Amino acid sequence: MSRTVLTVTALIEIAAIVVQACAAEPTPEELNRRAIQRRAVEAVIWGMPAVNFDLMLQAALANGAKPNQVIYWSRPVNWKLQTLTPNPDTIYFNPFYDTRNGPIVLEIPPADGAAAIVGSVDDAWQNALDDVGLAGVDQGRGGKYLITPPGYKEKVPDGYIVLPSDTYQGFAILRSNLKSHDDSDVAAAVEYEAFCQAITFGSADLQEGLAAARERRAPRFEGR
Repeated sequence: MSRTVLTVTALIEIAAIVVQACAAEPTPEELNRRAIQRRAVEAVIWGMPAVNFDLMLQAALANGAKPNQVIYWSRPVNWKLQTLTPNPDTIYFNPFYDTRNGPIVLEIPPADGAAAIVGSVDDAWQNALDDVGLAGVDQGRGGKYLITPPGYKEKVPDGYIVLPSDTYQGFAILRSNLKSHDDSDVAAAVEYEAFCQAITFGSADLQEGLAAARERRAPRFEGR
């Protein structure tokens, strides 16, 4: 019993010392250390969206993809896709846009029964420019989204949904929904995704029409 009492007494004394130390007035050096620590944490949180975007972009480029190309997965994702909150019940595709040479047209096809595309277009800070698809501006009717660079002042022809971007680069995270994980349903979701196009505004492809570009299968890249 005496040992127990001694141990409890020692713990109380240690706790009192800790409380007293915490209550003590911090020194200027300690205040400076805390300020630096807080700023470091704030900097990490502040930069996380842009860093995450650039890591995704660099991974795509390192595997052979190019800007303004539709990157897609031909099967549902698994643990090998080390991104934030991936959904294993959809087909992902990601156009990484680059507007330094002018606006980019992102065409979203209309919903067709159970086949539909949903998602959003984001700038490099992962601020959403707008949603697309069933829950987006086109409400499932499909549309031609014109992503414009910072400060773009040119007149836009009728028929485009304008998405001004505060950054020259960004991406869209889009999903082609699956009926099931059967091979035929996965293949159908991938094929429906092929109707999504990312084309430079004013290019020959756009002048010929998006339908013609689709027939030639505009550049695409299968994610691995």
